[in-house]
Amino acid sequence: MMVRNANRRVACEKWKDVVGPRIKKMLDKVGQIATKYRAYRGGEFVFQVTGFGENGSQHAVDLGLHTCTCKRWQLSGIPCVHAICYIRFKKQEATLYCHDYLMCTTYMQAYTPIINPIVGEDD
Repeated sequence: MMVRNANRRVACEKWKDVVGPRIKKMLDKVGQIATKYRAYRGGEFVFQVTGFGENGSQHAVDLGLHTCTCKRWQLSGIPCVHAICYIRFKKQEATLYCHDYLMCTTYMQAYTPIINPIVGEDD
């Protein structure tokens, strides 16, 4: 456990974004899908996102509360495709809208406590 925590601290120091590389990859993939949606502003933080095509879905997103009617954002802490559609429209980074527990700073806090080695009975 001591080695695992140390390895995770070292890995986190190499992160280039405020979130881990796995989360960043997911955001990029969802961002490509977001081009198939159009956002309509309803207020400063509230808007409606509509999908193109025959099954054009409609969802209400609130950037201030980090919520979407599809519930994916609330469940995962990662902005859903509907939220990313509007985040990109505002020319902002989707990583800034991820939940705090996905951030590098929180990750480092979890693995900061150092576990000291235990001396065996033979020594």
